[in-house]
Amino acid sequence: MTADPLRTAHELYRRFGWPTVLGEHAVTLPLGIGICALDMDELIGPRVAAALRTAHCLGPVCVVPAEPTRWIFLAEADGTVPGRAAWTARVRFLPSSSAVPLPPTNTPGGAVRWVCGPRPNRRWLPTCTAILTSAPLRNRRTG
Repeated sequence: MTADPLRTAHELYRRFGWPTVLGEHAVTLPLGIGICALDMDELIGPRVAAALRTAHCLGPVCVVPAEPTRWIFLAEADGTVPGRAAWTARVRFLPSSSAVPLPPTNTPGGAVRWVCGPRPNRRWLPTCTAILTSAPLRNRRTG
């Protein structure tokens, strides 16, 4: 008997303390309770990930295939969220009513995959502020 990859992933994410939800065809992470996410397009996402890796601040990042493909950066909600005027079509803050699909979920565009997955020896999430310092926003004032 083979293990269900969704259930296995759900149980792993739960060990990280993430409040994941196991559905019939997906594992999702509801945002809001100390966890937020930044959504970037495939042009900005790799640059931001590289900058965070250089600064030793890269946390979990997954790629959600869509049109366009989206890079989702998971973060600790630290209260620093730029006002709506700062967001662009390439960089968005996902509201607390959102849920992020996590690997190995399949979407209509394909399988969600980790660019940088969570690791047992590094359970922390970077702060939203740390990620935002590497993201191109319209202005840098918070609101």
